[in-house]
Amino acid sequence: MTHLDPATAAEVFAAARTASFRTTNLGLMADVSVGGYSYRVIVEPHHLAHIDCRFGWGGTEWTFASATVEQDRALRHALTQARPSPSAVGPAPHRRQPPAPLQRQEGPTR
Repeated sequence: MTHLDPATAAEVFAAARTASFRTTNLGLMADVSVGGYSYRVIVEPHHLAHIDCRFGWGGTEWTFASATVEQDRALRHALTQARPSPSAVGPAPHRRQPPAPLQRQEGPTR
């Protein structure tokens, strides 16, 4: 595993503020394109945001960069602005849907 240089990491975290995140078992995750690579950014509820890999022509390269406190704060702020849910960095609470009402079906008459 290699570590990203701080300038590239800063560019990725800045681009992540406008990325589309999805909820996973690891937290919120997004793929961010910078400089010909696609970096995976993960935002966990209790840790700083981080980059764990990048994808390019040669496949996946395991890289690592942890966000600074300022970068993490800016990213989480952007996520709360984009996601109106009460918990912007964790899975949405499970809401059970009420069952659909049963409809009576007319059968053949005898």
